[in-house]
Amino acid sequence: SPPRLSVALESSAQHRMAQNSGVRRSETGESQSLETKRRTAQERQAKSLAPRLPAIYIAGPYRGPTESAVRANIERARQAAELVWRCGGKAFCPHLNTAFMGGVVPDAVFLRADLEWLAECDAIYAIHGWSGSEGSKGEVAEARRLGIDVITDELVTDFFTRHFR
Repeated sequence: SPPRLSVALESSAQHRMAQNSGVRRSETGESQSLETKRRTAQERQAKSLAPRLPAIYIAGPYRGPTESAVRANIERARQAAELVWRCGGKAFCPHLNTAFMGGVVPDAVFLRADLEWLAECDAIYAIHGWSGSEGSKGEVAEARRLGIDVITDELVTDFFTRHFR
C-alpha cells in the first residue's frame, strides 16, 4: 500500500544520506564512535600480510604575515613530511593538503578534518616553530590527550629507529 512504500522510500533515502555523509550506523542506528572506527581499521590491518607503515602527522605553523612566510612554512612542513617518508613512515601533512585554500570553507572545517586525521596517526611530528603556532599547540595538546606520541626535530630519527625498524 502507498504508506508502506513511502516509509520504505524514506528509510532508503535516510540510509543513502548516511552512506553519503560517511557516517556508519550500527544495526540499532547509532553512529560508530571514532574509537570503534580506529579499532576496525586496526583489525583490518592485523589481517593484512604487509606490515603497516607508521602514520605521522606533521604539525607546525602555517600562517604568516606575508604570502612568502606562508610558502616558507608550507615548505618546512613538506621537508618534514619527506623525512618521515624516508625514515619508513607515511606522512600526513595538513599544510600540503589545504595549501592556499583559504576561504574554500571556514577554517574550523579544516581544523576539524585535521584533528580527525590526527586521531588516526601513531605520532605527531611537531616541527620547528610549532610552539609559536596556536593551531599546532592545539594539535599537540589533542595528541597528548589521545595518548599519541609527540616527536620533535631532535627526536624524529630516533623515534623511527626505536619503534619501526
